[in-house]
Amino acid sequence: MLPIHSHYENLKVARNAPPEVIRAAYRSLSQKYHPDRNLNNPEATRTMVILNAAFETLSDPEKRREHDRWIAETEAASNASSQPIKTSTSAQSDRTYPAKETKQPRSTPEPARKVLYEIARATFIATVIVIAFFSLVIIFAVSH
Repeated sequence: MLPIHSHYENLKVARNAPPEVIRAAYRSLSQKYHPDRNLNNPEATRTMVILNAAFETLSDPEKRREHDRWIAETEAASNASSQPIKTSTSAQSDRTYPAKETKQPRSTPEPARKVLYEIARATFIATVIVIAFFSLVIIFAVSH
């Protein structure tokens, strides 16, 4: 059987999870990935859209049954072929994933590296200035 990326994986819950667990997982993940808490993360809004779509689908019993039916049909079809699998029945999410997805390590994007470099450089310069200032204060205090 090929892996299927569904709303359950988006919320990191089991397929037989009760509504209380789904609600708790949604609240936890939405607090963690909310764009207001991740100002420097351009993926935060996209992540929240995915979490909201997953919660909307799994919190409604009828939509959840439809989603479970979609998973069962997709799993049955994936046993017959290894074509790309659609992620969900939601209109908001129409991405496809290959049957076997390999995760590649994330690297910091070039603009972010430049910003981090400038922050580190400014911090270093500020530290040197503070040390020089206190050295002068100590020398002045000792000489008078």
